[in-house]
Amino acid sequence: MALIALIPAIEVEPSSARGSEVIAYLAQFRWEGISIPLVLFAAAVTYNLGQMARRWIDETAVLADDEGLRFHPSIRKDPLGWDEVRHIRAE
Repeated sequence: MALIALIPAIEVEPSSARGSEVIAYLAQFRWEGISIPLVLFAAAVTYNLGQMARRWIDETAVLADDEGLRFHPSIRKDPLGWDEVRHIRAE
């Protein structure tokens, strides 16, 4: 995706592959040879893959200690003290 976005010589034609029409449509919108929508899409995919890798390396989503609950950084939630916890449910 990033190569399609950054190299103007790559022509994108819709095919029978799922989503190819959308990629071909977005590849048209170029600014100085760079397809901004595809660069943003590639950045979002890369960010999400990084978050998935962080979760895969450290599978502990929530850690309970003497102070309260601490969440994995990929969850992006501040720690909770025990006085803020009303109930806990695990599925």
